[in-house]
Amino acid sequence: YRMAEEKLDISKMIDEASNMIFNAHRKDSFKKAKFCYDKDPTAVCTGDKLADAGFYFTGSRADPSAATCAFCLKEMIFEPTDDPWQEHVDHCPNCFFVEFGQTDENLLTMKQFLDLIAFRKANLMV
Repeated sequence: YRMAEEKLDISKMIDEASNMIFNAHRKDSFKKAKFCYDKDPTAVCTGDKLADAGFYFTGSRADPSAATCAFCLKEMIFEPTDDPWQEHVDHCPNCFFVEFGQTDENLLTMKQFLDLIAFRKANLMV
């Protein structure tokens, strides 16, 4: 009797836009788009704060302040006075990224990181 070896193929869990799981890539998405509130010195909601809260830029001419969570995939439209983290908590309390409460992926455990990838994949399948 021999147990079969189980192999985890992480590449099957990762999709094309999965680089948005990393904060630096999320921040880049707002910089490349020249996020509308980044020009406003009084704005609470900035591209960097949105990225720290798990969002990447998905705006358009019609909705220039739209952003989507890289994990729960919830798209939201933000106002300059919004606190991105609080908005994420209020509107997506079951998002794993919100539940972990850790904006720096370098401080996540390996299990948390893999859980986030799996959570993203599950949301892509819905």
